[in-house]
Amino acid sequence: MKHLTITLYVGLLASLIASVCQAQIVEQSYSEWSYEATSQRYLCDYFYSLPGQTPKKHVVVYYPSRPDYLFYFDPNQRDYWGRCASVHHASYATSQMKWSYFQNNQWTALSTKCPKVPDLPNGPEIVPPKLPVLLYNANQPLDLAPAIADTRQVFEDYGLPFNWYQTLQRGNKPGVEAGEYPLFLTGVWEMLKPEVSRRFGRRYQMPERPTSEIYNGAISSNSAAFEEMLLLTLVGPEHRHTVRYMVQVPTFVDLPNLDDKFLHRDGSVNFTAIRDTFVDKFQKTLDTGVNKTASIAADDREYCQVISNWNAISGSPPRWAAEQLASRYVVRVEFVDGRRMIPGLFISGERRLVVESYIQIGYRKGVSDEFSPIFLAGPFHESNYQPVGQAQVALAAWEYRWRYGDCKKIYYYSDLLPKDQELTQEEQAAIEKAAADPTPAAERGSLVSVSGKRPDVTALHQQLHNLLAPGKEAVPKFPKPDPKPAPAPEVD
Repeated sequence: MKHLTITLYVGLLASLIASVCQAQIVEQSYSEWSYEATSQRYLCDYFYSLPGQTPKKHVVVYYPSRPDYLFYFDPNQRDYWGRCASVHHASYATSQMKWSYFQNNQWTALSTKCPKVPDLPNGPEIVPPKLPVLLYNANQPLDLAPAIADTRQVFEDYGLPFNWYQTLQRGNKPGVEAGEYPLFLTGVWEMLKPEVSRRFGRRYQMPERPTSEIYNGAISSNSAAFEEMLLLTLVGPEHRHTVRYMVQVPTFVDLPNLDDKFLHRDGSVNFTAIRDTFVDKFQKTLDTGVNKTASIAADDREYCQVISNWNAISGSPPRWAAEQLASRYVVRVEFVDGRRMIPGLFISGERRLVVESYIQIGYRKGVSDEFSPIFLAGPFHESNYQPVGQAQVALAAWEYRWRYGDCKKIYYYSDLLPKDQELTQEEQAAIEKAAADPTPAAERGSLVSVSGKRPDVTALHQQLHNLLAPGKEAVPKFPKPDPKPAPAPEVD
């Protein structure tokens, strides 16, 4: 019996090792797409094999008239066996592919159960190919009117007025400090963007959804046609495109240590103590109070966050915004490494503790609904710490430079594809002339992750720093308050 048991275990182990080896060394590849004019469809071959074996083949089929799926066809069985949701499907997500299978003469519902490589039950999952770039006349004029109608329908579906952008932007020129409600404007767009970009990509059969950003009057996209469609929809026929770039110069700074009461006996960070201290500060400082349910701490995950309750939009917003938009403070404490970005600074260094302060935008479709978070803006400020010992970070100051770009009168099918994101010679020359460093680094940054100054966030963040490291200078330093609001930057 012992001999039989040992033999069985050895056999199972050998089978498991063989399965793992198969999963690691199986080869998958796709051919180029080819167009079959008679059936008006695109085909590509899917090959899979183990080293030393003859590759086997299935066929992937894409119908432009049915763009939501990629179909997998088995030439031996002469039948379709599965389909994968494409980038045009409403439930598509880059983080998790979704499939359905042809069983009992019908397609099953989409699920996250991905198929394995055929003939290898323990093999890797199939990774679908990118969609084909459709055959079209690149110089054919592009009619954007249907896409504008699609986009306006999305606004209506979300319960927004057709002129929501104009009522929040109010004619301000592009610039980080130019508008009164830049975070709410960006927040609404981040909520709308997935469906607007999906419909646009589906209508024009783009191989990938276009990317885009809207912040304080600046509207940009990696697709010139999508950018033009947004400007026509949101601004109107009389509009101008914006171009931005930034400059930076680094310095090095020592990090402060945490106060001992926020450390365990072994020197590790006591995230629960930090959470409790911040919750108490929120309750004493903020009119809105604190959301205790959402304010959590996890020492095992080395993380905590504190969130205030929702606060109504301030100032004199349009009526729809006063009813449907709100904001709240979010403070996070966690370990990070590498380079990070806050308004005016890049912060780079090894593993360190950071306290980050954000503004979260909330939206509700009706006044009787609860607010739902749609956009996290910031961090507006980030304080860096070395809990014990010594460490440094590099700080690189940066600033945006804005200018208007030319607007074409007619757009073509070639303008659908992603445009070149490299800096032009003119932009590079302007950066080098403006920067103090004779060889400055330059790059395009995200307007969504960097959202201007918020004195209220900075003031609250400074109080939190004084609790964590009393008497020690914050890294980076807190900006001095402006004696008066800065005027909107001039844009030529």
